Amino acid sequence: LRTPAEGHTHPKAQQRAEKAPTRDGRGHLFTSRPGHKIMPSSTSPNGKRGRTQADEGGGTTEEGGQKPVSKRIRAQKARDAGKSPSSPPWTVVRLGAKTKHDRDAGGKARSAPGKPSHPVLKLSASGCAFEAPARNGPLGMLTALTRWLAASNQELTQQKVTTSQQDFNEYRSNRAPQPVHERAVSLCALDTYSRLRKMMPNISDGIADGDLGENILIQGPPSRAALGETAPSEEGFRVGMQLRFSSGAEIELCHINNPCYRLANVPWNAAAKEAFDWTSASTDKKGWWLHPKLPLNVDANPGGRGWLAKVVKEGDVRVGDEVVVVVEGGEQ
Repeated sequence: LRTPAEGHTHPKAQQRAEKAPTRDGRGHLFTSRPGHKIMPSSTSPNGKRGRTQADEGGGTTEEGGQKPVSKRIRAQKARDAGKSPSSPPWTVVRLGAKTKHDRDAGGKARSAPGKPSHPVLKLSASGCAFEAPARNGPLGMLTALTRWLAASNQELTQQKVTTSQQDFNEYRSNRAPQPVHERAVSLCALDTYSRLRKMMPNISDGIADGDLGENILIQGPPSRAALGETAPSEEGFRVGMQLRFSSGAEIELCHINNPCYRLANVPWNAAAKEAFDWTSASTDKKGWWLHPKLPLNVDANPGGRGWLAKVVKEGDVRVGDEVVVVVEGGEQ
């Protein structure tokens, strides 16, 4: 074998030498890779089995700047501090309600489940109410006369004559089992609509917020319920959860809202049926919303269709309200 000439180093040997860690004056090991420093392990005082500073979320970049802390490290530090990683607050993005008069005018049971949008809803044990212009007819005339007697002419010129209208739900009013106050309010996560649009991109522009008929649409939580050990990493709705709105009202989730036949009346029903026509093998019920890939399927995605809640504290809910979860002791 030919020996290398004096002073000559094989290229691979040179590369290994460049990558070999060296120690500084404090005993820390360094590699030749910029921004990486091998920290001595707690179980290895000699530093031979160490972890890099980059793994710890520290270190510097090649330009000398501070490396950003990784998501894993942020989550771990948050757990150590006893709180969840920072995330955007839950927010009310839409409110909806529909009177019996409007439902009947739309075709009663054949009417679309979507409810007209309102900036404010007043929650009570009997359901949701909203302010609307007084209708013509005896009731509207009586309301206007009452308001006129209670206010001066100057005040009447500065305000619209309105009356409180009650949201109507046929099942809750006529067929729901007791106690019906546990079905006073319906709500849904905006994530359900996002997933529907993703699953049906050809009609995504036609799927409007509120088409499913909820009273309150909330941005932030996932569509799937948090179910004990099978809960996702991020917090979701669950039975018994109490939600407090920044305008003052407070509700408690009582039931998962099961999808019903009236979803066949949504404006985009024909396209959804063409893409996801489905018949349940267990119940023999038919409907595109029963498809296991869609977020409305209650078995594959419990809570995707939404939730039914009772009112714990009466008050207003406004679009833009922040929503907080009330835990034991009233803490948020």
